Amino acid sequence: MNIEKSYAKNINQLVNELDSLVLYEFDKIVAPEIDKERLISDDLLNDSILDFIKNAIAKIKGLFLGALSSKNATKSATKFANSLSSVSKSNMNAQFNSKGINPINSEPWLKSYLASKVAENVSYITNIRDDYSSKIEQIIYRGVTNGQSSAEMREELIKQTGMARKKADFIARDQTGSMLGQMTAKRHQEAGIKAFRWSDSGDSKVRDSHRERDGKIYYYAENPLLPGEEYNCRCVEEPVFDDELAQIEAEQALNELTENEEYAINTYISSEAYRINDKLRNGYDLDEKDSKLLKELDSALSKMDKFEGDLNRSYNFRSQDDLISFVNSLEIGKRKTFDEYISTSIDIYDPNNQLLLIIKNAKNGRNISLINENELEVLYERGSEFIVKERYRLETGVLVIELEEFHD
Repeated sequence: MNIEKSYAKNINQLVNELDSLVLYEFDKIVAPEIDKERLISDDLLNDSILDFIKNAIAKIKGLFLGALSSKNATKSATKFANSLSSVSKSNMNAQFNSKGINPINSEPWLKSYLASKVAENVSYITNIRDDYSSKIEQIIYRGVTNGQSSAEMREELIKQTGMARKKADFIARDQTGSMLGQMTAKRHQEAGIKAFRWSDSGDSKVRDSHRERDGKIYYYAENPLLPGEEYNCRCVEEPVFDDELAQIEAEQALNELTENEEYAINTYISSEAYRINDKLRNGYDLDEKDSKLLKELDSALSKMDKFEGDLNRSYNFRSQDDLISFVNSLEIGKRKTFDEYISTSIDIYDPNNQLLLIIKNAKNGRNISLINENELEVLYERGSEFIVKERYRLETGVLVIELEEFHD
């Protein structure tokens, strides 16, 4: 990612300033003194040279604080955080637009989040400076103690600069992944997305545990590990929208059905539904076969996911008296309990039928649409209770009755 490379470059520019400072001071002040002392004596451990080294190191440390100040680190970290947020938001909006979801506008959480991440990154950058400073001190004192030449010490100082650059690259890579994962998760959840699909980078550098996660779905409510949170992780999270999630959950529910439960549902959605519901509606006796079927059907439905949204059911009656009797049983403001199973549909109603029953804001119907795809069926368990909200006629003359689920 270009933002990662740019951030690494900015931090490395600060490291390069430290490198230039330390080598300049070492070459100009420290090395000549060390080489001079080596010509005079093999023993460099005398008070005068040690005091000189102490003062030189103190000067270098002071210059370091000016070259890589908290202000400079804050400037780099702020630019990085804002750029990463903009890219994240742009990516999210593109994903949302493809699904007809409104773009993200207000984000009250973002300011405090970015402020905390900037402070965190400033600490990482200044730690490079402080660690570099300590290592330089150790290299010079150790060199003096061991009788090294200034050339040998200089070589170690250059190697230490390389280590500091590697730390800068690591910070940029690690923070890009972790912050992107966290912002993506927050924006997904703010948009109502409940889950994400883990996607790895698809190369040999992917750790085994993350390769195992590739393609799997995780729910935000379960507070899972997010892509990018572990060090050097380049995995990303892809949104799983509600329609796909419902499909996946329905398929999972189907896989959990026993053979008898699956048989019971398939039997019900055949012509048996009319016979069984007639017995339940009218209180007729059930034979052993019926009782076994209902037991397996109830068990199967308890495993199926609940549908959320509006549902409808179209009716045709054999006689006007049957129509009137049914309508009279549904008084506005009154509760209605259905002793039978109630089959409803996600799809639009049949305009040729006499009556349309609409269940508003449904939440308890069991989604069996994967089994009965032709009707996109949602089935209510027997004993379901509703409140009658409205009755009216469409311009076509079709009578409409609106219900809502009754909840204690």
